[in-house]
Amino acid sequence: MTFRFLICENSRCRFVLDLFTEGKMLSRRSLHLSNCPECGATWSLQCPFCTHTLEVTWIEDLPHCGRCLQKLQAAGA
Repeated sequence: MTFRFLICENSRCRFVLDLFTEGKMLSRRSLHLSNCPECGATWSLQCPFCTHTLEVTWIEDLPHCGRCLQKLQAAGA
C-alpha cells in the first residue's frame, strides 16, 4: 500500500508532508526524515481526527483531511 501524506503526531505542530514531488512518489527511506523537521516528533499516516489513512484536500490554501474535512493545523492555531 502506498501512502502519499505524512503528518506530524505533535498536536502543536501537525506539519503535513506530501511524498509526491516532481512527478514521483518518494519513499520514506529516501527522505532521510525519520522525524518532523519542525519539532522533531514522529510521523503518522493517519488523520489525527478520524484515524483513517491521511488524504489531504486543500481548502482556502490550508490542508484538510480528505475524509472528515478537519483542518490539519496545530492545536490552538
